[in-house]
Amino acid sequence: VQAVVMEMRAEGLPVHADNPLRSSTGVTLLNLMRTVIEGPGDRFFSACVNIGTRRVRKSVFRNLAPGEAIAAEDVERLLRDWVEGSDESTPSIEAMKVFFQAIDTAREDVRTDPPRHVLDHLVSDLALPRRATGHPREDELHGAIALGMEVARRLGDEVTGVDAWRNVITELEELRQGNDSVSDAVSAITVHRSKGLEFDHV
Repeated sequence: VQAVVMEMRAEGLPVHADNPLRSSTGVTLLNLMRTVIEGPGDRFFSACVNIGTRRVRKSVFRNLAPGEAIAAEDVERLLRDWVEGSDESTPSIEAMKVFFQAIDTAREDVRTDPPRHVLDHLVSDLALPRRATGHPREDELHGAIALGMEVARRLGDEVTGVDAWRNVITELEELRQGNDSVSDAVSAITVHRSKGLEFDHV
C-alpha cells in the first residue's frame, strides 16, 4: 500500500491512505532515526523506551540522578554508565545493551552506507516488525518502517552519508504532515481493510 501511495503522490494524484507516520509509533520511528544523527537529547527517551517491544522501566530514569533534574544531553551518557557499571542482567539492562549496540552501529554506517541499508540493519538489530502481525501498535510501526524503506529505496543506493539520511527523515516528516483531505482522492487500502465498505469504482 505504501509503495502505491508513494507512486501516486509522485504522479501528483490525490490519494487517501492510512498514514502510519501520524501514529505514536510512527513518530517514535522518526525520533529513532533522528537519534542516529543528532545524538542524545529529549528524543532519546522516546526512541529507547518505546520502540518495538522493548520496555525500560520508568524507575530506571528516575534513579539515574536521584533528586536532580537531568539535562537532555546527559541522558545517553548516564544510561551508558548505568548499563556498563551494572553486574545485573535484568530485562531493562539487556534491552539497553541491544539498543546502544544498534545505535552505535547505525551511527557508524550512516557515514558511508545508503540510507536503505542503514534502516534495514537498524530494523534487524532492534528486531522490529517486518510484516503485519495483527497487533495494532506493531502494525503501525511496520507501516511506518515500510514507508521509510520505500522513501530510502527511491533515493537510491548511490546516495550515501549523513545528508542522505537527513533527506529521508525530511521526506518522511513531509509525508507525516501531508494533507490527505482532498474530496475526490483515491483510497489506497488493502482488501482486508475494505471489508464492509462500498465504492463506486474499484
